[in-house]
Amino acid sequence: MENQNYDALETHFNSFDPSRLIGRVSENIAIRYAAYVLDRIAPPKGSTILDLGCGDGLIMHAMLILKPDLHIDGIELSPKLTERAKINNPESEILCGI
Repeated sequence: MENQNYDALETHFNSFDPSRLIGRVSENIAIRYAAYVLDRIAPPKGSTILDLGCGDGLIMHAMLILKPDLHIDGIELSPKLTERAKINNPESEILCGI
């Protein structure tokens, strides 16, 4: 059952077309959400953050706009979204998988 659930989830994310998100999430919304998260976790200057389920990396990118001293890496299940996150965050290490 466990593998079956993972397989279903992997199929869903692998079939997802990230281009459907273009224009739906504005940079302003991403920055507001990133500011909200950063306010809650209050990372010290120069911290390293791991973003689990980083999606297309827009929130990571917004966090780096707000706090350029951070280093943020990510993990994403979807290969397509992983590639998008790498494009959006070329200085970060972004891995596909669990």
